[in-house]
Order: sequence, then structure tokens, then C-alpha cells
Amino acid sequence: MSKIFIKNITFLGLLIAFISCNNKPNHFEKNVHWEKFKINLDKNNIDYLIKNSFDSIKCVDCVPNETESLSSSIYIFKNYKNKFYNKDLLDKKEYSVYQDDLMIRINYGFEENYGNESHNIIYMFDKTEGNFLLTGMITIP
Repeated sequence: MSKIFIKNITFLGLLIAFISCNNKPNHFEKNVHWEKFKINLDKNNIDYLIKNSFDSIKCVDCVPNETESLSSSIYIFKNYKNKFYNKDLLDKKEYSVYQDDLMIRINYGFEENYGNESHNIIYMFDKTEGNFLLTGMITIP
């Protein structure tokens, strides 16, 4: 084979690889389970929130001096709902989703707010008895 043919094939292969690596989805897919949970947070539907959460949940930054322990879901939703879910901050923001047969993770990323450092808020749901229930919210870092 000629050198020109090999160069053209190599160039074409690299071009295809470069273009495919730069293709990002241009649409945002909402998670139905999380969207329903958010609606009920907005409506302050405590019965729904409790029914769709574990009895004890993690809520980092909600209860002062208790960042690593679990708290009653009733206690969190009645006293710290605005710290658990800040509608003004998150309502219009896109999020990423990891979901498999046993869990859902909703991740809000805030790379632009902290210069070189990023910040994430992650809502966690785990499956029990066929239903996804909220297990809590964590922040990183």
C-alpha cells in the first residue's frame, strides 16, 4: 500500500475518534422518580415524603453537629426541608442520574461556583420491597 493511503486512513481514523469523543448528548433526561419526589417536596406533602423514604435518612448539613448520623425522615422533612432541598438553587438546574436495579443517585454538580474546586449534592434512593425509597442526601466536598 502506498504511504499516502496509509496516512489518509490513519488521519480518517483519528478524526472519527476525535469527533466521537467530543459528542455529548444535547438533551437532558429527567428522572421520573426524582421529579415526582421534588413535586411533593414543593407541595410540602409530608405523607408522601415519609411513605417514600426510609424511617431514618442521611441529611448532610441539615442538622447542626450531626453530619454523619441518620435522622428521622419525619424530623428532617418537618424541620429541615429547606436545607434538605433548596428549590431556588436546584429547581432549574440539570442533574445527572445513575440508576440500576437496586439504586438511584441524583447528582447536581456545581463546578462553576468554587473556582478550581467542585461541589456536588447527591440524593440517594435504594430499592426495598420493589420500591425506591429515599435514603438521604450528601454533599461532596
